[in-house]
Amino acid sequence: ALRKHSIWVHVARMPISTLIIGLPLLFSLTYTFAIAYFTLGVLNTMTSVLFVILFGLGIDYGLHFYARYLEKRSEGIEILDALLETYESTGLAIMTSAVTTAIALFVLTYAEFRGFSEFGFISGLGIIFAYMAMIYILPAFIVFFERMGLILVNKNEGDVFVKKPPKRYPFSKTILVFGIGVILFVSFNTQKLEFEYDFGNLEAEFPEYRELRDLSREISSGTRRNPAYILADTYEEVDRIVNSIRMIKEESGDATYILDVESLQERFPVTVDEEGAKLRQVALVRERLQDPFLREQESSDLDILRKASEVTEPLDFSDLPAFLTERFVTRDGEIGRFVMIYPNQSLADGRVSIGFKNEIGTIETEDGIYHAASTSIVAAEMLDLMQDESFIMVFATFIMILILMYISFRSFRWTIISMLPLIIGLSWMFAIMILFNLSFNFYNLVVLPAILGIGNDNGVHLASRYREEGRASMWNVLSSTGQHITIGSLTTMLGFAGLLLTNHPGLFSIGLMALIGIGMTLLSAVTFLPALVQVLEDKNWIRYDY
Repeated sequence: ALRKHSIWVHVARMPISTLIIGLPLLFSLTYTFAIAYFTLGVLNTMTSVLFVILFGLGIDYGLHFYARYLEKRSEGIEILDALLETYESTGLAIMTSAVTTAIALFVLTYAEFRGFSEFGFISGLGIIFAYMAMIYILPAFIVFFERMGLILVNKNEGDVFVKKPPKRYPFSKTILVFGIGVILFVSFNTQKLEFEYDFGNLEAEFPEYRELRDLSREISSGTRRNPAYILADTYEEVDRIVNSIRMIKEESGDATYILDVESLQERFPVTVDEEGAKLRQVALVRERLQDPFLREQESSDLDILRKASEVTEPLDFSDLPAFLTERFVTRDGEIGRFVMIYPNQSLADGRVSIGFKNEIGTIETEDGIYHAASTSIVAAEMLDLMQDESFIMVFATFIMILILMYISFRSFRWTIISMLPLIIGLSWMFAIMILFNLSFNFYNLVVLPAILGIGNDNGVHLASRYREEGRASMWNVLSSTGQHITIGSLTTMLGFAGLLLTNHPGLFSIGLMALIGIGMTLLSAVTFLPALVQVLEDKNWIRYDY
């Protein structure tokens, strides 16, 4: 008989295992971010958290390889032969998992939105390096620590490895009905899967920022906030841009997002002719103030008007108060030739930002085409890109995974069986989002292709091991490979869990989405897949001619 330790015992009793797997992973992370430094130069908001994420993703391959190696050694197989058999038995499953995950992430590089494309490039590269490190570097560490006598191996007390007797997976039909029921629930409630358009709910909150925002609202209750700017080369172009925008506002009617349009020329004349026209208007006001009726009136407003009408010569720009000029002067002190367009609603709502961007983002006059710019327009453009590309990215990822799975299994039936934990797990994730009012946003959408790739790993490893062991072996598979995928998924989830410690709501939502998604795909892999296999075995619908 064989006295067998579980993988949990190895992890608990031999902390050196963490070092054996962790060192190759550290190498892969170094290679990944070195290439990222030389190709991209800097990290953005989304890619800045990839070190934690890739640590969780990359360690999965090392866990599967090392755990399978320990099983082989527990059977009394020598070191070199155990490594070779590990390559032969679990190497293909690890390669399939790594390639599908990497390609799922590399799909993001085709996105126009840099947050998506750079996230996909770095994370996909990290998966490839992690796989190579675990396949080529990890075995060297295993041999080194074996010779040092630091690896705990089960003691073989017999000549024959005795597997557990065949055992039915309980409640298989109930689990299948539950899984299908959740899919139906999600199908009839898809309208409750919402998208978070409010940018304010995705911004980090700092006490200093909140106090400044409240103070600014107390000081100024005006509606002229968050203007968009259009730059021009001449003052004549500015006039034509202003006229064009006002025509757009008039044509849009009540549906317009424009509150007002403003330029310096309307407040301060910049040519001799404009100066003459302004002075004639001032002279007319001065003349009317000489009316006997007005001259006898006592009013602070009239006093201000009388003082202002005393101007008889053109004013210099420097004579104007700073609160009027600071919006129209560049850092170099030059009078700017630009137009400011004010929205008539808060741009915190992404849908309003998109509407404002669509209305004034591109202005065409006889001088050419001009583009408006502001942080809100950039955010709206980003949101537009994300919405346009998200479905395509996820669909392309799913198709690539399906193709690679078919190439690996060479069987459409086994491809579907191994992918069902992913599909069921995603439906369970959507059900949780519906029940707890969780929303998608332009941050956590980036993690969906990652969940597709990572969640698919569990089905690949369980299906591959079951095909290797044969009929009525699911309990043996769960007791070995089931433990491995559980530890692998938990470490991956641990990597994403680091995002739950951030005070940035967007990054927090990435971590939460990943935890729910990977957790549900793991749960479906260790429950729904065995239940499905049991039902298929009972009906003799599983083929073993492979």
